[in-house]
Amino acid sequence: MSDDAPAIPHPRETTRLFGHGEAAATLASALESGRMAHAWMLSGPRGIGKATLAYRAARFVLAGAEPLPDLLGEGAPLSTAEDHPVVPLVANRAHPNLRVLSTETSTGKGREVVVDDVRAMAPFIRGTAADGGWRVVIVDSIDDFNRNAANALLKFLEEPPAKCLFLLVNHAIGTVLPTIRSRCRLLRMRPLEGDDFQATVAALLPDIAGNDLDLLAEMAQGSPGRAVALVADKGLTLRRDVAQILEASRTVDRGRLLAFADRFARAEALPGFRLVGEILGGWLAERAKLLARRGGAGSAQSCWDVWEAVGRLFLMAEARNLDRKQVILDAFLRVEAAGIAGRAD
Repeated sequence: MSDDAPAIPHPRETTRLFGHGEAAATLASALESGRMAHAWMLSGPRGIGKATLAYRAARFVLAGAEPLPDLLGEGAPLSTAEDHPVVPLVANRAHPNLRVLSTETSTGKGREVVVDDVRAMAPFIRGTAADGGWRVVIVDSIDDFNRNAANALLKFLEEPPAKCLFLLVNHAIGTVLPTIRSRCRLLRMRPLEGDDFQATVAALLPDIAGNDLDLLAEMAQGSPGRAVALVADKGLTLRRDVAQILEASRTVDRGRLLAFADRFARAEALPGFRLVGEILGGWLAERAKLLARRGGAGSAQSCWDVWEAVGRLFLMAEARNLDRKQVILDAFLRVEAAGIAGRAD
């Protein structure tokens, strides 16, 4: 991300949950019933609010809300009063009955949770809370566990201690060991839509409005976290640059394209290069859908063919350390050659 990335609160600091009412109500209902599963897997695309819900549930449980009257009544499920002592304790990672396993807290090198991180949790998991209440372990995310760490966690899930709640955040269910998945109650969470997405982005990015907000909604595909990343990486500007090159005429302006591609030749421009590949893929997908709706099955298929070829090209660029400037030139000229460039109206 760029140095001027928007400053947004960590999920542990976020007390408001936009959307996901059904998921929150499912957790609340389980608590109210007294038959709370010892482990939950909150699964869905990145950046949609899974960790925010996990911390929300943790705050509620740690606030000692038993018995749990009217959880499903007025107000949002699992809400905790803003002035409750548990709120700052969780926000500052200081609550004695909460532990978090993540790359942020990992002792290992790189971007993964290692087995020693999990084993260090043993005294906490096998102990009891000082006040006799719940202990909560948030895993954010299980996707970041290496194989040994995942197997170590599995041992705790196989023999769950009383009143110890595991909340596992997961971005892609297919990456999780089947043995771990089978010991969790799966809670699928969907990307935010419509007003929920716009309200979340408006809270995170108050300077984004109007056409920018509409464009961001299209690009982020229901993920507020992705929306923040796009703004930080100048994604809106890049999206408009791509559109100007491809939509101005059926013949791509070579001078403009060369100037655009030059921006990504430097080593530090790799994140922007990846984003160009993502934006171009999204542009091609939307163009293919538009052509299909207009009855141009052949043109739509041609567009999908270019989409597939361009996707492979950008993947190959990193795997084989190809010249990034040349990759961008090649990708845009493929779009022109397929007759897809130019305004769609």
